[in-house]
Amino acid sequence: MTARIIGIGAYAPEQVVTNQDLTKFLDTNDAWIRERTGIGARHVSTSEGTSALATEAAKRAIADAGISPEEIEIVIVATSSPDRAFPSAAADVQGAIGAKHAVAFDITAACSGFIYALHIVQGFIQAGIYKTALIIGAETLSKVLDWTDRSSCILFGDGAGAAVVRADETGVVKTLVGSDGTKNDVLYCQARSLENCLTGGKPELGFMQMDGQEVFKFAVKKVPEIVNAILEETGTDRGTALSAASGEYPDSGSGVAPSEGSDGQDSGQYRALRQYVGGFDSDSPG
Repeated sequence: MTARIIGIGAYAPEQVVTNQDLTKFLDTNDAWIRERTGIGARHVSTSEGTSALATEAAKRAIADAGISPEEIEIVIVATSSPDRAFPSAAADVQGAIGAKHAVAFDITAACSGFIYALHIVQGFIQAGIYKTALIIGAETLSKVLDWTDRSSCILFGDGAGAAVVRADETGVVKTLVGSDGTKNDVLYCQARSLENCLTGGKPELGFMQMDGQEVFKFAVKKVPEIVNAILEETGTDRGTALSAASGEYPDSGSGVAPSEGSDGQDSGQYRALRQYVGGFDSDSPG
């Protein structure tokens, strides 16, 4: 058995901050941001926390999948910006949607969090432990950004995406994840500092810090390596993979490997996914 995505959902807060809005307090302009990032606007929450965004995305994914929340056996939320240290955002979602039979926990893997969650669920499904899962990537990064740092604050926003995943004979072919802890100082956000009754200080929270040049160099080197490795491991032709990514063939929806055993149904589903995500593009407030 393998994992198959059977429903998707996304949610972003209503408030939008455009590049022009940023020029009111940053030394920047719309052209500078677009040329370097392709971004025209980002959603920023003023009232809804990470758990609220995740819950709304989850409800939409469940409705898209056409299942009952009680069928869900595991909920994983990938987030680096939860509302609280504990309980988990996943527990918040589990309670809010009525997935009373599900185990729930969070993982932290920053930008790769959703893929990590899929990787974990894939293992559970292959081991026969769970059959139906809900995975969510949700962030309110606006609260950890230094809004005076134009090198980082222009890149991020708030929102959530969710997928219902179910055991099936066909679906995700392969996931591949990795870590390099030697580069932790390239992109990080300090949690509470170590202050307590013995030190006499008050814990402080830090802002996101990013070395954009190093992040870029790592990404352009590592992403092709991972893509080539997964194609080789699965015996997938590069032309077939490119066709899948462009929409000519159905794919797994995981961003990791094409789906096998396609019957035409997936093609419509993942074409809809591309259109759905298009509603959250760099220029659209929708």
